[in-house]
This record gives sequence, structure tokens and C-alpha cells, in this order.
Amino acid sequence: SAQALEWKERGNAAFQQKNYQEAIECFTKALEFTPNDHVFYSNRSACYASLEQYDKALEDAVKCVQLKPDWVRGYTRKGLAEFYLGKYKESVETYKKGLEIEPGNAQLTEGLQRAEQELNKSSNPMANLFTGENLAKLMTHPKTRGYFQQQDFIQLLTLVQNNPNMMQMLLQDPRVMDCLGVLIGFDTSAQPGGHEDSHPHDHSHDHPHDHSHDHSHDHHHHEEHKEAPKKTEEKKAEKNEAPKDPNRKLTAEEEKELGNTLFKNKKYEEALEHYIKALEINPDEITYINNKAACYFSMGQFDKAIELCDEALAKGREVGADLSKTARALSRKGLALVQLGNLEEGIEQIKKSLMEFHDDKLKFTLRDLEKQKKKKDELAYINPEIAETHNNQANELFKNGNFPGALVEYDEAVKRNPTFAKYYSNRAACYIKLMEFPRALTDINKAVELDPKFTRAWIRKGNVHYNMKEYHKALEAYEEAEKLEPNNDECKEALQKTMAAIQSESSGVPDEERIRHAMADPEIQNILKDPQMSQVLKDISENPMSAGKYMTDPKIRNAINKLIAAGVIRTG
Repeated sequence: SAQALEWKERGNAAFQQKNYQEAIECFTKALEFTPNDHVFYSNRSACYASLEQYDKALEDAVKCVQLKPDWVRGYTRKGLAEFYLGKYKESVETYKKGLEIEPGNAQLTEGLQRAEQELNKSSNPMANLFTGENLAKLMTHPKTRGYFQQQDFIQLLTLVQNNPNMMQMLLQDPRVMDCLGVLIGFDTSAQPGGHEDSHPHDHSHDHPHDHSHDHSHDHHHHEEHKEAPKKTEEKKAEKNEAPKDPNRKLTAEEEKELGNTLFKNKKYEEALEHYIKALEINPDEITYINNKAACYFSMGQFDKAIELCDEALAKGREVGADLSKTARALSRKGLALVQLGNLEEGIEQIKKSLMEFHDDKLKFTLRDLEKQKKKKDELAYINPEIAETHNNQANELFKNGNFPGALVEYDEAVKRNPTFAKYYSNRAACYIKLMEFPRALTDINKAVELDPKFTRAWIRKGNVHYNMKEYHKALEAYEEAEKLEPNNDECKEALQKTMAAIQSESSGVPDEERIRHAMADPEIQNILKDPQMSQVLKDISENPMSAGKYMTDPKIRNAINKLIAAGVIRTG
């Protein structure tokens, strides 16, 4: 219907402005008019996904696919929701079904690859064996850390990470066996005084208040010294481990790991010393510069953090650093700028970061910051005096019948003073003249919300409902106006006109669209779902004379009158 399309357009506009909750409300309204439109479910699913409400996103996507099984977009929505709910197997199946309909679809193909990758990881415990905290543990353990200076060993680990199924073949390498021994806790006592590390993996793109950090942070646990009781064990230790040299200089990565441990314990100045040493050893690794920036960020020295981020970006361009590392510098610079109050420039830096490297958490952080900016801009735009000037100009245009022109001026009045009920009411009157009743209803609802004693707004609200043939709601609005001004002639005339329309509709040919619209009204639905009312309506249908008995009960009488006014019950 035209009303459903109107709500859809409003929902699309709200979605484009990232007002996802408002968009959801609009698409829900559209579904009240056209409950079997697959596009509305698809759009609402996208809104829920943008708010990370993946359960609801999946529910709408499933409905979309049921209504339109040959529409590819529905499978895209469903597969995405299942992916973020961790239902990788279902996600893979959904994407495959979509590709059967449209082979080669880019979104479905990309989604399938990502879902299959996660499915393989979740079904193969070896996939994450040499990642995250396990990798950091191996890099700092005295028995295995030397292996990470060997290029062929790094290549082996890369091979395992990319293809976990090759683990069996790689177990023939004694270095891999040593790593497994460290990870699962056997044969780790040969080297006295060693460190074992356990820590969560850190993500660099996070909320502004989560002072993110590159790579891992460690908790060190000292082992007690144990003497090897047998010579054979001593020989084994000599074979597998390098001799302990107290004068050996630490590698850059080892310095970084020490810094990470201190960073996690919020000892930022001490952590800085290790990152500086790491840079002295390897001045081309921008991770260490990023980590220095993280320290200054956490200490609240945002200008210094920005300076270091710029240094990291310059070095990154010089040495051709991985985009994920330069993206990290851009995002931290953006968050530091936000902390300094430069919201606009901060947002721009974060957008640049996302262009270099996709990060879902940072994406949602950007969305929140853009909302803050929009609110800030709206507050800066407020000026009651200018608002009244626009309102007066709009009134003149309205009187002359130039409703589109008046609408532009009323829009400005609302933007300049968004808490003044009169402007919303006036704009609603303009929408009524333009026959845009859903928009008129939104404005007039806002007007009575801002000023519940605004009689003119209640009458106008009744007029909107009357034009939408929602006579039961029109009566309620006029009755509210009558409470405020019992002698208001316009209100009395409106009540009489509405009652006449109800009687005429009850005795004439049923208006199917009006009835369908009424049945979508939550208030009407609640009345019909009420067990007591269900019994009452059943009794009246079987014995119309029993209606007189029920009408003596105020609650039942009000409910029946609402159903009559809505066109659900006919008296003719």
C-alpha cells in the first residue's frame, strides 16, 4: 500500500543516516500495512545486524527467505546473522543455497569463504595451536624462543597455521615437538629458571576508553630450580637447549614482550623503556612505535600519542609495512584526536584506518562517534530566535497555499528549536495538506509528547487519525482535547463527525483495508487476544441480545466501542 511504501522510504532514509533504531520502527510500521513483504523483513534484518542484535536479524532473515525463496538478498542477510551468532555450519549452508540461485554473487561468495574458514577453525583444534597466547608463550619460553630466529621454522609455523591438516607430517620436526611439549606441559623442566607465559590476545581497534595495544601482554610465572638427577637428562637438556648466557642481549621481540607485560599491569613508563630498546634493535618495526603511542594514550598524553602515530605512519610508508599496522596507527591517532575534542578529524582518521584494514569493532566505534558528532552539530545549530523567523515565514507560505515551500521553512524551525511543540504541530498541518499522513502522525505525536496540554495538537492528531480512517484513535485524541478545553467548538464538531463516520462505516460496505489496518494495531490485537473478550465476542455472535448485559461493564463497554470504531465489529 501507499502507506507501507511511505514508511519504507522513511526507514531507508533513517538507515542511511545510521539511525538504526528509528529505521526499525519505520519498517515495523510498514509491515503493519503489508505484513508479507519480504523486502521489509530484509531491511529490518539489516538494521538489527547493524545494532549487533543478530538473533533478531536472523529471525527477520528467515522470514524473508520463507516469503521469497528465490531472492538472493535474503540468503545474504541470513548467512551474515548466522555467522555472527557462531553458527558457521548453518551459515555455510545458507550461502551455498544463495549461490545456487545466483552463481558468482560477490557477497555470497565472500561470505561463504569467511564462514568456511571459521568452520574449519572451529572443527580443527590444531588451527589455533600456534596463535595468540600460545604463540607468545613459545616466543618467550627459554626452550623454544630461539627457534623464532630461524627462518625455516617461521615458514613451518606459517604452513601449519594455513593448513592445520599438515600437522601430522610436521611432527617429524623435533622443534615442532618441543613446541607441543611446552604447550601441553611435558618435558619443560630441563631448563631451570624458565618462564611460562599465559595471556589473552589483544585487539588494537577498540573503544576509545579501552586503551588498545599491539600484540600480546604476558603474565610471567617463575619455575623453581630443579637439579637433573641423571646424566642422561643433562645430556638431553644440552641437546635441546642453548646454554644459558646471563650476558646475552635480548632480541627486539623479547623487549617488546617485556613491555607488553608491564603495559598490561599499567606500568606504562616502564613499558616505554622496553619499547624504546626494541626500536633501537629494530628501528624499522612500526609495531614498537605503535606500542609507544599506546603507552602515551593510556597516560592521557594524547598529543604525544598523535606525534608517535604520525611517526609510525611515516616509517610504515618508508619500509612498506603491513596495512594492518598502519591502520592501527591511524585508528589510535583518531581516538586520541577524539579525546582532545577534535571529533571531526578523529572520525576522518578512523575512516582512513578502516579503508586500509577492516575491523568490525572499530566500525561500531565509528558509528558511535558519528552519532556523537550528529548530536553535537544539532546542538550547535539550535537558535530559538532564528527558529521563530522560519516559523513565521512558513505560516505565510501556508496561508498562500504553498505547502511544499512552507514545509522547508518548518523543517528549519524544527532544526533550530527541536524542543518546541508548536513547530511540530505546524509541520504536521503541512503534511496533512500534502496527504502525507504517516509523517504528519510522527510530528503530531512528538508535539503532544513535548506538550501534553497542547489542545490544538490533540485536535490535529485526531484529524490525522480520521484521515487514516483510524476512527477509534481519532476519538481518543479528540477526547483528550475535550478534557483540556470542554467548550472547544472545533473539538465538538470533530467528535460528531467521527461518530457519524463510524455509524456510516458500520452499516455500509466493509472497508477491507481499514479492517486490515485495524487488525495490525497492537491495542486492537490485545483486546482480541484477551480471553474474557474472546468469550464476550463469542457470546454476542451467538446471541446478540446478550450484548446489553455486557455493556453494563465499563471495561467491556470501552473495548467493544473501540472495536466498533475500528471497524472490527459491525452494528449494521
